[in-house]
Amino acid sequence: MVDWIIYAVAGMVLYSIANIVWKYLSNSYTISMIGITEGLAVPVLVALAVFVVLMFATKQVSSINPVFVVLLFLVAALSIAGFGLFFYSLKFGKVAVVTAVMSLSTAVVAVLSFIFLGDRFSWRELLAMTLAIASVLVLALF
Repeated sequence: MVDWIIYAVAGMVLYSIANIVWKYLSNSYTISMIGITEGLAVPVLVALAVFVVLMFATKQVSSINPVFVVLLFLVAALSIAGFGLFFYSLKFGKVAVVTAVMSLSTAVVAVLSFIFLGDRFSWRELLAMTLAIASVLVLALF
């Protein structure tokens, strides 16, 4: 068995448990999407700044590349906003359905990688993504 599969399954299990806890938090406590996003933004951005400084201090990066730093902060900002929306959606939806909808990020990444990176997909991969989208639509709409 390939090591990455073990790590991916372990990550999926931990992420799934976290989703159940997030659902409990969203139902049990009054936290707005703005509050959770702001609450995450400060520590994430501070940690990101420390990470960048450490990369340069330990010479992991040979020179300061402003594009790298800007893209790193963009990833952090998009992740924080996405998580805030995810948390807010848990307040109103079933955790299994909300998580299923969020899992469609794989299909969105595939479309974006096709457009921006030139990735190509086999008919089996396209069929799998189509079935995933169809199954989530059935869960969400019916």
